[in-house]
Amino acid sequence: MGFKFKRDKDDFVHAAAIIFISPKGQVTRYMYGVSYLPADLQLAAQESARGEAQPTINKFLKFCFSYDPVGRKYVLNTTSLGAIVITLASLVFVFTLTRRGRKSKSEEGQ
Repeated sequence: MGFKFKRDKDDFVHAAAIIFISPKGQVTRYMYGVSYLPADLQLAAQESARGEAQPTINKFLKFCFSYDPVGRKYVLNTTSLGAIVITLASLVFVFTLTRRGRKSKSEEGQ
């Protein structure tokens, strides 16, 4: 399952997680942390019972949103989205410059 731990004297140091396994023995979801929303647990259990793995879109959503423990809700991660926009704009700019190229003197005079 990929569960890793580190021995520290008489204790074990490890991440806190719940691992959901389908009836066929396939890992369908990892839920990290020590507190979980009841709706998330119920949805994960239902998906696991059906044998459905966590969709890739959730990884994208976790990149765009981050959890605010004080407000107890997910908020838009503007730093990550700003980085994407700036990177894409830079790539378009460089692509445009390389495609157009420099005009030679003969092309400018005509």
